Amino acid sequence: MNRREFTLALLPVWSSLARPAGLSNDNPAVTEVSMHSPFTIDLQGHPHLQFRIDAFNVPASSRGEFEEAMRRNLAFLETVSGFLHHMVFEKTNGPTEFNLVTIAVWESPEAIAAAGEKVKAYYQSIGFDVQATLTRLGITASLGYYNAPLALQ
Repeated sequence: MNRREFTLALLPVWSSLARPAGLSNDNPAVTEVSMHSPFTIDLQGHPHLQFRIDAFNVPASSRGEFEEAMRRNLAFLETVSGFLHHMVFEKTNGPTEFNLVTIAVWESPEAIAAAGEKVKAYYQSIGFDVQATLTRLGITASLGYYNAPLALQ
């Protein structure tokens, strides 16, 4: 493995969910696709991968409802074309205020842009207001879209 390729292992919290739609063993962007297996990001071979990275400060009293919403949203993302993988990180130590971080991996800038529109439509169809929910649950968040420039790896 070189500096432009790394492997992520999914946390067991998602083990009850099905494998994402659109992922197959012949997908060149993904060398191992099971939600229970490591996921290899090959930036040299696939430099157009896109990442949605969200950091949350979730109070203990809101954790159950927040996790339920994350699982529901992930189940929807798994149906969207171009979605490759999702991971959740929980803080174990350090000065940041955020205690949960999620990373969703998308195959291209076009895929992540189209997904944003589909997610908005989905949220509207189920009456889910992200900002109102975060406020009601006392959650602060830092949300963003990222790429991984080869020159910085």
